[in-house]
Amino acid sequence: MMAARDRMAHRGPDGSGLFQAAGGRLVLGHRRLAIIDPSPAGAQPMTDADAGLTVVFNGEIYNYRELRRELMAQGVTFRSQSDTEVLLRLYDRHGVDGLARLNGMFAFALWDDRRQGLLLARDGLGIKPLYVFDDGETTGFASECRALAALLPERSASRADPAARLGFFMYGWVPEPFSPWAAIEMLPAGTWLWTDARGTSRGRFFDVVDEIVAAEMDARTATPKSRREWLASLRDDVAASVDRHLVADTPVSLFLSAGVDSTMIAELAASATGGVTGVTLTADRFIGSDDDEAPGAAATAAACGMPHHVRHLTAADFTDQRDALLRSMDVPTIDGVNVFFAAAAAADAGFKVALSGVGGDEMLGGYPSFRQIPPLMRFLGPVARIPLLGPALGRGLRRMTAPWLGAFTSPKYASLLECAGADADAYLLRRGLFLPWELERGEDARSLAETLARVRRAAGGDGRYARIASPYLRVLAMETELYMRGQLLRDADWAGMASSVEIRTPLADAALFRRAIRAIAAMTPPPDKRTLSVAIGPQSAAAATRPKTGFSLPIRDWPTASSTTGPVRKPRGLRGWAQFVYDSWNRENGMG
Repeated sequence: MMAARDRMAHRGPDGSGLFQAAGGRLVLGHRRLAIIDPSPAGAQPMTDADAGLTVVFNGEIYNYRELRRELMAQGVTFRSQSDTEVLLRLYDRHGVDGLARLNGMFAFALWDDRRQGLLLARDGLGIKPLYVFDDGETTGFASECRALAALLPERSASRADPAARLGFFMYGWVPEPFSPWAAIEMLPAGTWLWTDARGTSRGRFFDVVDEIVAAEMDARTATPKSRREWLASLRDDVAASVDRHLVADTPVSLFLSAGVDSTMIAELAASATGGVTGVTLTADRFIGSDDDEAPGAAATAAACGMPHHVRHLTAADFTDQRDALLRSMDVPTIDGVNVFFAAAAAADAGFKVALSGVGGDEMLGGYPSFRQIPPLMRFLGPVARIPLLGPALGRGLRRMTAPWLGAFTSPKYASLLECAGADADAYLLRRGLFLPWELERGEDARSLAETLARVRRAAGGDGRYARIASPYLRVLAMETELYMRGQLLRDADWAGMASSVEIRTPLADAALFRRAIRAIAAMTPPPDKRTLSVAIGPQSAAAATRPKTGFSLPIRDWPTASSTTGPVRKPRGLRGWAQFVYDSWNRENGMG
């Protein structure tokens, strides 16, 4: 247990702790990154001996001060100023019903000695990871998949999950709840798991699709508001979220690009006590081009009176740190490189906390998928959904056109009709790295079909998005649950923690989502970045007029290594990088 805990020392260099329940039935280990109440009173594992409760907790509860005041008014006493103790006392009062009242990013394990049971829970949007295995005799859990793999019984330690491999090559990340190890699953976002001698039970306290469906119903029945009123409400909700995410007992930095998302956060945080410091990452080869984030970021920092650090990277920097990056990668992913280097720059500047603009594109329709998927399904969907005929036409068209399309453009265009019949398939066509038919070489047809069915169910192929009436909001749900949760948030966690930096996401926040989706569902057309940026301030409005660059690095142009074990020999775009990452990750982790 100590070895697994200390394998995650980078997640918590400020301290460590271990708790063992009476009789040795349970062991809890913790590594501490001290941000709120860094005194010894906030150390973990934290125990309330009177209540028989012990917790280990990763993340932040942003509304802990409000909850603390409420609990104190009910007669609860506190020994620390930490959010961890608030979590402990809240459970003591409300049990699992208290989870819905938490505003934050969290994954925790709580031992209830009175009930002789263990509660595991993960925040609503899945910002913090929590991996679990249960072989019927032992339940294990950890914030990192590889640390948990070190605790697996020998019979499970080398057994890979084919759904993780297939999902990675389809999307560029491993879809939740899969992991590279067949015995390990990721606890789904917004859920809890209770285990004791009688067995295991699960529950859910937050669901993205449920929130959107409820927002659509509210939009049909609520008292009408003007677009101006809804926009003002949305602006206030975003400002409140930024304010909550600044709560820390240590200085806070901001990953500042030239884009709208981080500029909005900078402008809203400018008047906060203590403010924030901007950290900008760019590549030397971008200097003087539209892809250079530094000039726009510098203009925002100057206008907001914000200290500003710029880190320029070269191909040599990438090569020097490539092995360290791959060693830090908890599960295979084609993204996260930019965050890895940005977090290192923040750590070098002395910061433990960095704000990120993740979530703005999902909330405000910033991706091409919002414009492309609805018309694809509107025009080709009726044909694709004709029983028997539609699927046959789609497969036939793909088989005829794929061989020659792949010679000069993306072979995915061959599947336009084939993927137009279902939301999850249309999303894969737009977002996917490889389509399933491209992964058939050398695979057993039956096992591939079974694995593909598992991946499709996990990625919305169970029809869950059909509950949402608006095509636009269906795309919003998919981008939030699949790309943002599956890749961006997971990458922010491992890449930030590689440098012991906690990355907070004010625009990806369950409390903000619940409020903002009401405004988005009620406004026709839905608000976009330009609309909201004007409501926030002049710097945000100016950022909205700049070309969209993204927060990126020229990975595909930087040296990796030759790789021929992936699904194609002549890769396009990031496909070659995906093959390299997958091969390297497997070698590093002994997965063959």
